[in-house]
Amino acid sequence: MNASTPTSRWFAPAALCATLIGLSAYAVASDTATPEKTRRYQEDRQACLRGDTNQVQSACLKEAQARYAEKPGATPELSSAQLQQNANARCDVLKGTDRGDCLARMRGEGTTQGSAQSGGIYRELLTPGTQVSPSK
Repeated sequence: MNASTPTSRWFAPAALCATLIGLSAYAVASDTATPEKTRRYQEDRQACLRGDTNQVQSACLKEAQARYAEKPGATPELSSAQLQQNANARCDVLKGTDRGDCLARMRGEGTTQGSAQSGGIYRELLTPGTQVSPSK
């Protein structure tokens, strides 16, 4: 005679179903693929395929996929104060008037040419200085 009761026959499948429902709800809740995020990924991917970035295509595609997989809030938004602090930190290796000129360029004084995408940003600030005689 079988020792199983009618209750034990349905308990295991019911527990399995409850577990699967819970896991699928967790998967749906943790899915961060919003329409905006999906649109951004498609734009990034197309830019990589067209060669509109300054990266090797394989690296560009890998970075676009990583950005898409990133959880919301994983990359903190930088405040304007933090961005200014980062810009000023570029000048920390300089001393004296060179540092002052660098800080002025970081504030936007002078002229700026180029972009990160084109390989770099060139900032120029002309300041009056001491005339140096050519060596003879």
